[in-house]
Amino acid sequence: RNGAQYCGNGDNRQFKQYWSVRRSPTSTGSNQELDFGPHANRWDNSDLGFKTNGIANGYQILAIEVFGDANLNHKGAVDL
Repeated sequence: RNGAQYCGNGDNRQFKQYWSVRRSPTSTGSNQELDFGPHANRWDNSDLGFKTNGIANGYQILAIEVFGDANLNHKGAVDL
């Protein structure tokens, strides 16, 4: 969680940022798939308050980032 901000309608507002990081490398290549369901299920069952506070009532942004070293050993990260 950090103090990321967005600007809209003349407002500057902070929002919480949550990371879900892959624990093991995955192969590279074309047409790789990411199953987002397990990430969302873990968040639902966590103490982050999504069920209580109703994440569906807020904004949701999903970004997928792939990174790795010079030998193309890539790992994926998803941040919401």
